[in-house]
Amino acid sequence: MKMKRLVRNMAMSALAAVSVASVFTPAVKAEEPTTITMYQIGTPPDNLDQLLAKVNEAFVRDLNLKLEIRYLGWGEYDDKMNVMTNSGEKYDIARASGYIQNASKGAYADLTDLIKEHAQDSFKYLDEAYIKGNTVDGKMYAFPVNGNVYAQEFYTFNPTFLKKYNLKLDGIKELKDVEPLLQTIKDKNLV
Repeated sequence: MKMKRLVRNMAMSALAAVSVASVFTPAVKAEEPTTITMYQIGTPPDNLDQLLAKVNEAFVRDLNLKLEIRYLGWGEYDDKMNVMTNSGEKYDIARASGYIQNASKGAYADLTDLIKEHAQDSFKYLDEAYIKGNTVDGKMYAFPVNGNVYAQEFYTFNPTFLKKYNLKLDGIKELKDVEPLLQTIKDKNLV
């Protein structure tokens, strides 16, 4: 479970970096790749160097960018990010700690015009709640991710038990359609 979460977080980090980098990369490439510094919460995976080597190979080739991921522990992330932000330390991507307060006092760059100009296609897929939640005084200082907007309710059934007890899933199209099957399981004391 911990490994799945780690892989998911790394994939989301790389996806976020690619999204941001591709949206805000100038059309003219500089001689040396620009380094994007990203802060991630947690412990770095053992293969971080290998992962970044692969990611950066594509980033340099396609965008003339390099990604650098720095990790801060779970217990220290918020405090360290607040100190870094308040001191004016430069970084490019991070989970915003104290977002409203920091955006209100000018600690983050105003991305409103950049988003309208370069990220219209991505922006139209954002849930309105995320847009509203990331707007401060009419401006966007972050590009939100539809991280947990979608929820799905479902039941799963072990095929071994379905076969053993001759239970059928035919005709189940909606959640309410599963009620007769659940009643059968209850009535036969199959639980």
